[in-house]
Amino acid sequence: MKLTGRIADQGLTAFKEKFKLWHGRRAPRIWILVADEGVAKIFRKDDGHLESIGEARPEELTVIELSNRSMGRMASAAGSTVQHKFEPHMAASRQEELSFVRDLAEWLDAAESMDVFDRLILVASPRTLGELRSVISNPVQGRIAAEIDKDLTKLSTFDLRKALDDILWF
Repeated sequence: MKLTGRIADQGLTAFKEKFKLWHGRRAPRIWILVADEGVAKIFRKDDGHLESIGEARPEELTVIELSNRSMGRMASAAGSTVQHKFEPHMAASRQEELSFVRDLAEWLDAAESMDVFDRLILVASPRTLGELRSVISNPVQGRIAAEIDKDLTKLSTFDLRKALDDILWF
């Protein structure tokens, strides 16, 4: 997975900040992940404003890497049967999508373990959201405040911010 933006430049440690107070209470650190099978846009809600802190995209794999990683057979433990390394009905592009979702889940787990957000809002296409649900760890699931099954990744930056402001009124 390739990260860009402030997250790539400064790393997760840049977001380990002291807590802010809001009306005498600790203000929650809210992160928003807007994703589909090919991109994830990461925002944080800070002082009532949305700040884009980065993007994640799957690594581009060459045809050779795909065939070396995904083709071939392997013997079972018993030695009597032969299995394929992955299901033959699954296209390489689909394998890449699933790999990207797993990478996102691992990255969210690392962010959660560094305690850089208190609440997480997932906005993803229905298929991507379902895949994320199946691979996100329990600690990250415990911080999810909302899930929205919409694909907003194709919107312009202005329209995306407007849509998120409408969704995230808090």
